[in-house]
Amino acid sequence: MKNRRKTLDINRKNLTEAGKKITEAMELLKYCFNLPVQQEIWAEEINADTVEFIRNSIDIAKKYPDLLPPFLNMKTFNDDFSLFHELHSVAVKTAGIKDKVNSMLNTNGNHCLETAMALYNNLKIASKRDIPGARMVFLELKSSLPSKKRKPKNRGVN
Repeated sequence: MKNRRKTLDINRKNLTEAGKKITEAMELLKYCFNLPVQQEIWAEEINADTVEFIRNSIDIAKKYPDLLPPFLNMKTFNDDFSLFHELHSVAVKTAGIKDKVNSMLNTNGNHCLETAMALYNNLKIASKRDIPGARMVFLELKSSLPSKKRKPKNRGVN
């Protein structure tokens, strides 16, 4: 277990600092989290085809300005599309961070599980050898052992 532990040598100061920066970024982007519910419900999922359609619409609007309806404000349209690209860039970066953090979280969780299973197995052996108090502690720990038959209790970790 010691050799595997080296993969988890995380500088806690850096991790704490990263957490603060993420909180700071969330504060800067708080407008993203305050969309009215109705706006979220009706928002279309944007994909590559949708982006291409929007880009073509802007190109056509520039090429044929005399065909624009009076309600269409090209400055607003361009500004919205520019903002879309900036938001997309942030989304890509945050998705990458999330994937890397989840990978490290799972690695760390597996190390913890490995240690917990070592304790469980040790208690199981102690229980079989009738070491005083071991059976009660073993059964207590066994009751929380994850199994494929029963769903694990949600303890706040996703």
